[in-house]
Amino acid sequence: MTTALFSASPPAAKPEFVTKGNVAYHAIDRGRLDDAPYVEAENELEKLFDKNQLKKRLRQWFDTDAFHTFIKGKNLSENITPKFCIDLCVTMAIHKRAIPSTLIGILYRHFETDQGKHVAMQACAHALEECVDADLVDYNMNAQMFIIRIDIDPLTRQDLDRYQYPLPMVVQPKKLNNNMENGYRSPETGRSLVILKAGRQAPLYEQANVCLDHLNRMNSIPLTLNIQTAELIDNEWADIGRRRPGETFQQYETRQKAFERYDIASKDVMYALMGIRNQFWLTHKYDRRGRTYCQGYHVNYQGTSWNKAVVEFANKELIENGD
Repeated sequence: MTTALFSASPPAAKPEFVTKGNVAYHAIDRGRLDDAPYVEAENELEKLFDKNQLKKRLRQWFDTDAFHTFIKGKNLSENITPKFCIDLCVTMAIHKRAIPSTLIGILYRHFETDQGKHVAMQACAHALEECVDADLVDYNMNAQMFIIRIDIDPLTRQDLDRYQYPLPMVVQPKKLNNNMENGYRSPETGRSLVILKAGRQAPLYEQANVCLDHLNRMNSIPLTLNIQTAELIDNEWADIGRRRPGETFQQYETRQKAFERYDIASKDVMYALMGIRNQFWLTHKYDRRGRTYCQGYHVNYQGTSWNKAVVEFANKELIENGD
């Protein structure tokens, strides 16, 4: 994120709307005028999300001249391509540990031929053996598990923790006009189905009669953060302080580290948002039952108790006792 993104200029004075003939009045159809100073910041945030799509960013990190030279120096078999090696390292960077059947199930397609899936999976298993000898990945014989050997640098990991999920918007989301829009501004970020986990029924939902008015209404509500609550109250996940039944110590440790990364990234994102503007907007989608879910990851009023406590309405009203 550029420095300019954290130092947005103060909001322009809200224009006076006199008549419907006024040019400023018609500009509302294209976007809120008081959002204008923040449009550039929103565009930069969406670029960061597009850039930090998990597998895309990881492939870019590994797909370098230095890595190709490293692979070439290992004298691997001809059927073990640099693309396979990159996908192996990307997969391990995501999962950290993987049992053989899982890793083979992800990577065997690199060896597919007309001889069938079984032959491709066997070829993949042999390739993984070579990659262990070439120090691309480790294998623990006792645990019978592949273990990451080549990881990304901490700064890249930090960027992925912050930006691999869509961030809250610092301008009001665009109006949804069809089932394949989500409110974000850019063509890349702004296209996704309004139904969550549609799976094979996605083509059906693309044309279904979905109530977009409700989503537009939810998307239009400005929110803000209670930073004092975020700082003074500790966030926590369920059972984060103890091992679950049947959970190994390594699995428990991995879950703790995942929470620590999420907690740090969430607070980083919150401070960045408030550094740009003291209000933001969350987008919403339906699930297949028709329930509405807000799409925040780091900031989400439907998350843990801590997540709910730090999110407030930006436009507050005093509620008085009617008696």
